[in-house]
Amino acid sequence: MRFPVVHQALLALVLVGCAIAPPAPPAAKAVALPPAVTLNRLHGNPGETMEFLITLRGITVGRVQTAVGQPGLISGRQAIIVKSQAIGEGVIAIATDYRGELTTTLDLERGAPMSMRKEEWMVVLGKPDHNEHSQSWGITNDRHEAHSAAGLLRGWISRPGDRATFRLWFGGGTEVTVVNSGRVLFPVGNRPAIRYDGTVGTEHPFTVWISDDTARVPLRMRAPTPLGVAEAELVHYDAPRD
Repeated sequence: MRFPVVHQALLALVLVGCAIAPPAPPAAKAVALPPAVTLNRLHGNPGETMEFLITLRGITVGRVQTAVGQPGLISGRQAIIVKSQAIGEGVIAIATDYRGELTTTLDLERGAPMSMRKEEWMVVLGKPDHNEHSQSWGITNDRHEAHSAAGLLRGWISRPGDRATFRLWFGGGTEVTVVNSGRVLFPVGNRPAIRYDGTVGTEHPFTVWISDDTARVPLRMRAPTPLGVAEAELVHYDAPRD
């Protein structure tokens, strides 16, 4: 038994960042997302943790916690491990006892995933179920999964109007287009942020707000789904101790 809508809302949304259809972006020059930038900005800050509240049509459906490990050598390459856990709450908890995990090993030299493992546990009508999937990539891989895509966006050094593309692993290589829509004042805490608008493929628009500071923390993400608009909002952030 699988629950793709639940998994998207609780895990992939917060990592990739999908949103309500934005206004048409202005014409801009095309630039490529860098294959690697500084370590901090490509994959987050080593040692940081984040927690996001997930809502669907304004109703709480779950939480996602993400932790970024410390860099080290894995299979002879400089790498880092990022792990996220999604837990169903609210209306989701009424229907199912749900928990999902996504663990990714990221190649710091290439800015691409080396491997990922996804697991889901759920209980529906008293019947437990467990799904898992693992994937490994070679050194020529140019596709991204949720964690590495989030790291790319956090690490993208751009100006308002700049446009970039990269490929997601979903569907064998879905193209994602993103535009820097400019600096804004994020309403929660009046925090300076940069808004990014774009599309996954040709039909799935998204918007992400990322803090305009050295931490480059995802603040809010939104996405239309068949059941309504889903939103992930940062509710807790622990910066690295060092």
